[in-house]
Amino acid sequence: VAILGATPGRLGTVGAQRHLRDSLGQLTAIVMTQPRFFLAGAGKVFDEDGNLNDETTEKLLQGFLQKAYDWGQRMRP
Repeated sequence: VAILGATPGRLGTVGAQRHLRDSLGQLTAIVMTQPRFFLAGAGKVFDEDGNLNDETTEKLLQGFLQKAYDWGQRMRP
């Protein structure tokens, strides 16, 4: 499981991800520990239609997703 989160504030996703990791651990899910993706100020990087409009965030998100994909490939039997 790869976990990422976004919040309109500064830290909301940090706590949510911590609790989700704990819960998934109790279910013996295999959770990707690194990298982590916390998007603060999400309201500033999405337009009214929900489209990402921030190039820096897009690059960071693409990097996270690539690492999650690579990690998933290593977990395959």
